[in-house]
Amino acid sequence: MNRTWIRAAATLLLTGAVAACGADAPSSPDGVTVVRVAMIPLGSTLPVHVADKQGIFARHGLRIERTEAQEPTTFAPALTAGRYDIVFSLPTIVLVAADKGLDVQVVNRMQRSTPGSPNGALFTKDRSLDSFAALRGKKIAVPALTGTVPDCLKYLLLDEGVGLHEVELVQTPFPAMGDQLAAGRVDAVVAGIPYSSALLDRGFHAQSELVATAVRKASDGKVTSGMTALFAATAAYTRDHPDVVRAWRRSLQEAVDYLNGHDAEARKYLETWLAMPPAVAQGSPLPDWTIDITPEDLRPYVTIARRVGTIDTEPDVGKLVWQDHP
Repeated sequence: MNRTWIRAAATLLLTGAVAACGADAPSSPDGVTVVRVAMIPLGSTLPVHVADKQGIFARHGLRIERTEAQEPTTFAPALTAGRYDIVFSLPTIVLVAADKGLDVQVVNRMQRSTPGSPNGALFTKDRSLDSFAALRGKKIAVPALTGTVPDCLKYLLLDEGVGLHEVELVQTPFPAMGDQLAAGRVDAVVAGIPYSSALLDRGFHAQSELVATAVRKASDGKVTSGMTALFAATAAYTRDHPDVVRAWRRSLQEAVDYLNGHDAEARKYLETWLAMPPAVAQGSPLPDWTIDITPEDLRPYVTIARRVGTIDTEPDVGKLVWQDHP
């Protein structure tokens, strides 16, 4: 996704925000609240699928109407055009929206990235490329040229004195990264679960978990885990429908608890829902699913985004993250 597209989407979000403000959450004849959700099918978003299939949402009084797609920047304008109530997003998209003065709010995160559960790990073929300074003059494959992962990579390069003009970022689909690295067309790749396991199996070297490393540096060690998946709504929706947000979050937490206690079922869902090869689904580590988020969890991304030039302002993270006030 490019910055121009994100900003264009943010402008559309602002246009639709007024129309969405104060709208009632639709209810079905049986009194169940309908929540229209747009999301990307990922390992990190599996709890949404499970909460739907297991009837967890229904037990909490929700009926989910899901739309699945692959490009998260398309969700923001649709959110305030009235087509969705809650959408998958990234810290970067939320911050760009806030940078434009838009009414958007994070309602939950979906996973925790750590060195033990990486969702943005840097892999190399050459073991000697063991620092960000060593990447000067190298080609690095990334899933997108803008977004949370590339922003974190740029932040860490700058932190070690590498100018952004001194590296070349190459947009590469996750499944192709291993072959590109093996052929020497790139010097490093950034991948997450489940592709990180496949890269390790091929003998490539995991050098660093980008997101966790970047947020730890940006927060002076106060935040030690990263996030690359979250869900957002307009702040107008969260103000008008706090009970829906609570039911949504409780449903996801119940799904996480189920997945954590049923490893075989979790892997079967990965295999069937994501069309993942059985060997990959069985061998890959599961994401560290995490629903709760605080303003302090988001704050390092502001520092990162400002340092690399993605945003120009200092958004109020206290307003950007929904906080329950019964």
